[in-house]
Amino acid sequence: MRSSSYIGCTLVALAATLGGCKAPADLAGLPVYDEGFQRTYFEAQNHLAKGDLNLAYTSFLACLDMQPEERALHFDLAKIDLQREQYESAVNHLNPVLEADADHRWAHEYRAEALLALGETEATLEDLMWVVQARPGDLDWIYDWSMQLADAGEPAAALALCDAYEAETPGDPDVRLQRFYFLELLSDYEAIYHGLEEAVVEFPDIAEFKLQWAQMLRATGQDDAALAALLEVVEDDPSNGVAQLDLAHLYTALNEIRQAQEALLIAFASQDVFIEEKREILVQYLQIASV
Repeated sequence: MRSSSYIGCTLVALAATLGGCKAPADLAGLPVYDEGFQRTYFEAQNHLAKGDLNLAYTSFLACLDMQPEERALHFDLAKIDLQREQYESAVNHLNPVLEADADHRWAHEYRAEALLALGETEATLEDLMWVVQARPGDLDWIYDWSMQLADAGEPAAALALCDAYEAETPGDPDVRLQRFYFLELLSDYEAIYHGLEEAVVEFPDIAEFKLQWAQMLRATGQDDAALAALLEVVEDDPSNGVAQLDLAHLYTALNEIRQAQEALLIAFASQDVFIEEKREILVQYLQIASV
């Protein structure tokens, strides 16, 4: 979950609000602010807790007028800007935060969100690359952010982010699989072919690579090699419904009907195969039977 960064002061109540959170500056080094500032800041927090973003924003701005050098206020304002989809304003508030603290992880990440929404892909990647290097090995993070980039129509950027992750944390099969998805979006089938060829050697125990490799072999007219790859999978796990279904299709193409039927029965008994796909296959067989 994302952490919050709040203003610091020496009052016990405010220190409790700040407990465990990262502010742009050392809390011990912040000055004691006057009563007017403290009151306005608490008003901002109360508005925020009630979900009134506009009033919270106005109060934070009032605080900033009173203490224009307090960068933590810019961070609070930027978070509200993101919620209100005021992306340019969010970037303008996050820039001084990062000028004061270049290692502020959440400022980098929030700015990346704003920049992506503004279509500034290269700048987005700069912030995300910083996070990858600062926090290597965060698989959930790389999955979420690479998908955000791809969903925003930037599969090349998503691929670059995965490459940066692999440079810091090599040998993760989930990230490798993610890369193939982005390569497919880019229609780079040659890269997929060579990547899968390497992956089945590098990750011999990951069935998904062999399944995708078999599909690629079939697509390139190498049915015998595809059959060998699928047989490896079902030898290790005869209940693999996806592999059995692919075998059924391949055996049918090779006119090996008995083997196709056997594989299809196992596939239909497996929860690996979606019900919709099973229904579609049944409809196809009924159509064939009616001819």
